[in-house]
Amino acid sequence: MSMKEIRGLSWWLFWRFTLSSLVGGYAASWVGGFVVGFAMALFGFNQDQIVTVTTALGWVIGLLFSFVCLNFFLARAVGRSFGGKTLNLSGSDQTAIGGM
Repeated sequence: MSMKEIRGLSWWLFWRFTLSSLVGGYAASWVGGFVVGFAMALFGFNQDQIVTVTTALGWVIGLLFSFVCLNFFLARAVGRSFGGKTLNLSGSDQTAIGGM
C-alpha cells in the first residue's frame, strides 16, 4: 500500500473525527456544564466551585465524546474501499477480539 493510499484513508478519518469531536464535544460539554452548573447554583454553591466542577466535567465529557467519535469512524472505515483496496482487521486467531 502506498503513502498516497494511506494519506487518503488518514484524511478521510482525520477530518471527520476532528470536526465531530470539536463540535460534538463542545456541545455535549456545554449542555452538561449548564445542567450541572444550574443544579449547583440552586443548591447554593458559590461561583468558584461551580466553575471548577463544570470545567472538569467539560474536559471529561469532551474526552469521552472524542473517544466515541473515533470509535464510530474507525468502525465505519473497516470494510470500506479506499483507492481500490479494502481496510480489514484480520489476525491469526479470529476469536481473539470477540473472546475477551
